[in-house]
Amino acid sequence: MSVIYLFVNIAANQILASATASTVIDPGTLPLYYGDTPTIQLQFIQPTSSGITPTLAIVPIAGLSPALYLDDGTVAGGATPYTQQLAWTPDPNGGQFWTAPLPLNTVAIQTLLGTSTSVEAWIKLGYTSGGYPTTVLSQKVNIRVGLPVGALVTPPGQTPISLETARALFLPQTPVPGQPLPFASPTGHVFLLLAVDNADGTQTYQVSQLN
Repeated sequence: MSVIYLFVNIAANQILASATASTVIDPGTLPLYYGDTPTIQLQFIQPTSSGITPTLAIVPIAGLSPALYLDDGTVAGGATPYTQQLAWTPDPNGGQFWTAPLPLNTVAIQTLLGTSTSVEAWIKLGYTSGGYPTTVLSQKVNIRVGLPVGALVTPPGQTPISLETARALFLPQTPVPGQPLPFASPTGHVFLLLAVDNADGTQTYQVSQLN
């Protein structure tokens, strides 16, 4: 499972390269692929000094409840969520970050992509403290098509078969009402056997020869 590290400058609406570097990361380059479920490692950063290269400090996570959404970017309360994560596991050693899986295999993302290979969405990040929410990041991201979901893997020495071919070649285990069943004689003459409902409520069958 891949890991996406998010170092969020809560004072500047930015994703940083690390907890100590002020280099800003373009959110559009985040590896978000439909079908994946990456682990997000989230850390909040805040500057403790001003200037071109400000000093950065990690925000303690105690008392904070983070939230992450990917949505269509409309106003609060009306946005369409494509996926979200509200249940985070805090760092057990130092209390400096959270981790959580982010499902990118949702029906909403599949619908958004349609026949496209890449679409725009908005990443919304924030936290709740003392019952009050605070948004720390709201930026555009790109969701791309990843590995095929449920791709067919055929074992060596075997030949794949389509559903349509299987339906044409094999009789169903569960009878389909009104569906005739074909039979062939040893000399190749084909007959159809069809069960029918009679007007008096009884049932019978009809046999018809095709060749």
